[in-house]
Amino acid sequence: QLSNLVAFIRLNLFVKIDLQKWLDEPFDQPKPKPIIAIQGVLF
Repeated sequence: QLSNLVAFIRLNLFVKIDLQKWLDEPFDQPKPKPIIAIQGVLF
């Protein structure tokens, strides 16, 4: 089982991501939506 995991890691698991960043935060956090001001200038 462990050899399968090691083989999978060697087969491009971390090609497109930074390994240290992924180890720090393995799950993506949703980005906050920008606040859109609907009310215009009053004066």
